[in-house]
Amino acid sequence: MTEEALALRRRLRSFGRLQLQAHGRMPQSLAEHEEIIEAIETVDTDKANEISGQHVMIQIERFNDFLLHMECDR
Repeated sequence: MTEEALALRRRLRSFGRLQLQAHGRMPQSLAEHEEIIEAIETVDTDKANEISGQHVMIQIERFNDFLLHMECDR
């Protein structure tokens, strides 16, 4: 299982680099992380959960775009 996890991590590494290179994504991602940290520091769990969920949804959308792009390249 460890080998499979490492193989998946290697395969997804290019996705991580790619999605952060999208126009404006790096500063947006940083701002999202800062909002999450602020919510955690102020013990606003509802806000932390909401912002974290939105952040993850963006990553899921970008990953779906990445998969579609990979399929088109085949």
